Amino acid sequence: MVKKIIPLFALVALVITGCSTGKYADVKSYLQDTIKMQEKYISTIEGAKSGSEVASAIETFADGLVEMAEKGKELEKKYPELNFKDKQFPPELKAEMDKLDEVGKRMITASTSIGMKYMRDPAVLKAQMSMAKKLQALQ
Repeated sequence: MVKKIIPLFALVALVITGCSTGKYADVKSYLQDTIKMQEKYISTIEGAKSGSEVASAIETFADGLVEMAEKGKELEKKYPELNFKDKQFPPELKAEMDKLDEVGKRMITASTSIGMKYMRDPAVLKAQMSMAKKLQALQ
């Protein structure tokens, strides 16, 4: 009896903790990953003590953006009805989209603040140029 109850509790725990389901579960997961990546970038640059630390954060973030862009393209093909550019998205993605907007604003503020402090640092300039090239290649 106990052997049958343990797997049942495990299944119930998975359901309760929020296994992503629904039509856009993979989009929701993608948005959550994007938010985590941006939050990590923000905390890293805010805690940076040198230009090389900022440069490293920029490079890591740029690589993450490239990876996320590839996943995003796949999702755009899978869900052509989604229109994130015009902020038209299904209600089940509203929380993630609102959080993404909030984190985006924080990222701009943090980047501007750090940019002023390290804007002339050669490592930061190099990382920014590298990121610009990577982003341009995505288009």
